[in-house]
Amino acid sequence: MAESEDTPQSPDRQPASETEPAPERTAPRPEPSDTFAGETAELPDRHDAPTERRPPVDAAAPSAEDEPPRLRDVTGTLGDYLRARAVRLAEAVRTHRLAAALVATVAVAAIVAAVALATSAPSLPSAELVSDDAAARLEAPAYQSGSFGWDDILVPREVDVRSVSRDAETGEATAEVMVTYSGSHGVSAEKAATLRYSATGGTWEAVGDPENVRVSWHTTEGVNEARVIENAGLILERADRALGLGDGSEGPTLAELYAGASVTAESGALDDESQTQEVTLTFSQGGAYERYECRMTVGFAFRSASGQWEIESVSVDERARERSLDPLVGTWRGTFQSQEADGEKCLAARQSELVVTIASARSDAGVEQVTGTVSGVAHYHAGPSSDVASSEGDAALADVPFTAALVEESDGTLTFEGTLPEDVGGTVTLTLAFGSAEDPSRAVARVTTSYVHETSFLFVPYEETFTYADLFALVRAADAE
Repeated sequence: MAESEDTPQSPDRQPASETEPAPERTAPRPEPSDTFAGETAELPDRHDAPTERRPPVDAAAPSAEDEPPRLRDVTGTLGDYLRARAVRLAEAVRTHRLAAALVATVAVAAIVAAVALATSAPSLPSAELVSDDAAARLEAPAYQSGSFGWDDILVPREVDVRSVSRDAETGEATAEVMVTYSGSHGVSAEKAATLRYSATGGTWEAVGDPENVRVSWHTTEGVNEARVIENAGLILERADRALGLGDGSEGPTLAELYAGASVTAESGALDDESQTQEVTLTFSQGGAYERYECRMTVGFAFRSASGQWEIESVSVDERARERSLDPLVGTWRGTFQSQEADGEKCLAARQSELVVTIASARSDAGVEQVTGTVSGVAHYHAGPSSDVASSEGDAALADVPFTAALVEESDGTLTFEGTLPEDVGGTVTLTLAFGSAEDPSRAVARVTTSYVHETSFLFVPYEETFTYADLFALVRAADAE
């Protein structure tokens, strides 16, 4: 395009066709700047700078090889600058990419952790969960009352969660629990165990069977007296072992003497701390005319391992194997039965009642004897020529004292014999027999009179003895009434 004719020409510039080419000016090559990234260089605002007029561009512009030296310098500098910026930009992108990747990784990890936290199980099983599991999984311990305890049914009363912990290696949790069971007769049991848990699906679930199961028993009520009496034979056997009786020992054992005996029990207070109790037992054994009595103190201990009462000690009265004849004490009335005589009989005792009063029965120097008084008839006369209802010389006995010792014991019969005090009319012997193999309640008395009569034969004096034995059936006065 040709320049407009009205455009003023610069006084120093001539048209290109009329002037010589301007001397070549080389601009300094700019160095790459380390602070280029993001910076913008502003050109100075020079309103007073002269406007440069450039000649019209020829359509046949020179090629790059024909480019003037000044243009080539500017282009090379700009290229170097752009290449440096590109390198810096690439490095920045790479650096930011790594940072971005790290940030993304951290963000993903945070999201995963948040999701895991939202869906994972609590750090430990709750006390409520453990308590419910313990009540459901630990069965009441089997309770057996034994020979001296109370029959009872135990039910769970309380659950104590003692601790809950977690294994860092396996991730499992363990809980130490204690369940208390009790019944209606003071017996209680504490059952301790270890429960294991595993976290599954965001919850804790019990795994395996309860471990380290331990049971301890306690009671707040003493022995069952009825059961003690019912099983008194076991106590007698224990007493025999304590006394060394049996296996060839002299005399009957306590178990033999008191088999089927009546028993009473008197219990002492329960020692709650030591879980012990003493019970005094009284055994009474005997028939109508003899009795054995044994008093013993039995120490019982409640075992925490079994929940049962056991015999811990036995103390036996030293007179336990001595027979008592106290049942003989009392007043006995006799009814005449018959008479045995050397000749003819005198039946005067038939009209006179025999009364025997036993005041005491005791053992003196190993000899058992009874003492008392007797009232009846004595025959101080010679034998009649025929059986008579009475004879001159029959004498009444009124409360004559006597002492009769045990002289024989066989076939269930206790036989006592004693002589009444000396009398001028003769000698009277009293024999008492109690019991028999056929009739344990049988009681009889025999009053024997010995009368010595002086006579002569062919004027030779001599003594003749007449004996009269009156037999009576005895009954207690209280029974007779």
